[in-house]
Amino acid sequence: MHSLRGRVAVAAVCAVAIVAAVLSALLVLATERDRRAELDGVLRQRADLVVTVLSGVDLGNPTVAALLARDLPSPVFGFQVADRSGAVILSRDVPAGLRVPRTDGHATLPSSTGRWRSYVTGLGDGGRVQVVAPLADQAVVVRRVRRRVVGLAVGSIAAAGALAWALAGVAVRPLERLRAAAGDVAEHRDLSLRVPEAQGTAEVDAVAERFNAMLARLEDAARTTETALEASRRFAADAGHELRTPLTSIRANLEVLQRNPDLPAAERTRVLDAVHSEQARLLGLLGSLQLLARGDAAAAVPRESVDLAEVLDSAVAAVVMRHPQVRVTLAAPEGPLLVTGWADGLRVLADNLLENAARHGAAAKPGGGGTAAVTLTAEPGVARLLVDDDGPGVPEVEREAVFRRFVRGATATGPGSGLGLALVAQQVALHDGTATLSRSPLGGARVTVTLPSR
Repeated sequence: MHSLRGRVAVAAVCAVAIVAAVLSALLVLATERDRRAELDGVLRQRADLVVTVLSGVDLGNPTVAALLARDLPSPVFGFQVADRSGAVILSRDVPAGLRVPRTDGHATLPSSTGRWRSYVTGLGDGGRVQVVAPLADQAVVVRRVRRRVVGLAVGSIAAAGALAWALAGVAVRPLERLRAAAGDVAEHRDLSLRVPEAQGTAEVDAVAERFNAMLARLEDAARTTETALEASRRFAADAGHELRTPLTSIRANLEVLQRNPDLPAAERTRVLDAVHSEQARLLGLLGSLQLLARGDAAAAVPRESVDLAEVLDSAVAAVVMRHPQVRVTLAAPEGPLLVTGWADGLRVLADNLLENAARHGAAAKPGGGGTAAVTLTAEPGVARLLVDDDGPGVPEVEREAVFRRFVRGATATGPGSGLGLALVAQQVALHDGTATLSRSPLGGARVTVTLPSR
C-alpha cells in the first residue's frame, strides 16, 4: 500500500487486532478458569454432603448398599463409593468405567461419554467418596463466551479500522498541504514560493522548514545561474556591437596593404600604425568587457573584509607607472579602513577611477602633465572616496549618462571605450554604495564614491 493514510490505518488495525486477540484469549481462559473453580467448589460441597449421609452406615452389607443406591437423594450429578481396596460398592449416575482415583482432590477424567470433573475425599473406614460432574456444560458455556468475545473483537477491529482511517486523514492533512504547496512550486516553476510552516506536527514542520531552505538554496542557485547567463548574453551583445568597428577598420587597412604591394614605405607605415592602434583598442575593449561580465556574475562571489586604503595605495602605484607624467596624490586615514566586499571588484573600481582621471582628465591637457588627487575619509559606517582631476570635466547634463556602458562625455579627448565609469558604477552597486559626478576644486571632474564600512 503506497498511501501513508492507508498504512497508518492498517498499522492501527493490526495493533488493535493483536490487542483484541490477546485480550480475547485471556478473557476466555479466565472464564474457563472461573467456571472450573466454581464447579470444583460445588463438587467439594456435595462430596461433604455424601460423606455426612454415609457416616455410620455399614456399606459392607450388600443389602444396605443396594438400598442406598436406590433411595439416597441425589445431591450431585453423580457419585460413587469405593472401599479401602478400591472396589466400587456404591454408584449412582456415574458413567460406566469411570475409575476412582487413589488420591484425594480434584481431577479431570475421560469416559465414554466425554470428560468429567472429579473430586475424591476419604471416609472414616478407609473408603473413598468420588463426586463427579460432566464438563460438557462447562464447554458449552466457554464456547458461547468465546463466540461472543470473537464477535466483539471483530466488531472492534472493524470500528477501529474506520476510526483509524478517519483519524489518519486528519493526521496526514498537514502532509497533504505540504504536497499541494510543493506541487504549486513544480507547476508554476516559481522557486520564490514557500510551503507553510508551523501548520502541523513537529515532524511535518521540520520537513516544511527543510523544504523551504532547499527552495531558498535553489532560488539562489537559479538566480546566480540566470545572472551568469545574462552576463554572458550581455557580453556577447556588447562584444558583437563594439568589436565590429575596430575589426572592420583592421580588415580595411589589411586589404589596402594586400591590394597595394608597392605602397610607399611612409604610407605603409601609416597603415600599419592604424592597424596597431585598432588592435590595441580591440584588446582594451575586450579586457573591459570581460571585467563587466565578471562584475555582472559577481553577485554570488563570497564577500570578505577588505582594507580599502591598501587597495587604493596599490591602485595609485599602478596608475603612476602607467602615466608617469601625471602627479597623483593620495590622502587616507592612518590604519586600515575595512569594508565588506569583493577584493578584485574593489580593485577594478579603484583602477578605473584613477585611469579615468589620468587619461581623460590630467593627461588630456595640452603638453601632458596634470594632477589627480585621491582622498579617502572614514565616517561612522561609511567610507568616502573622492577622485579629482584638473581636466576639462564633465558637463552637468552628461553626469548621469557617462556611468552607462559605451557612453563618453562630449569633452572626452583621450582614447577610451566608454566603459571605465560603467565599471565603476557596476562595482559600486555590487557593494551597496553610491557614485556621483560633480565639479572638482581642481577644475576638472570629481567622482565621489561612498561605501558601507565596518
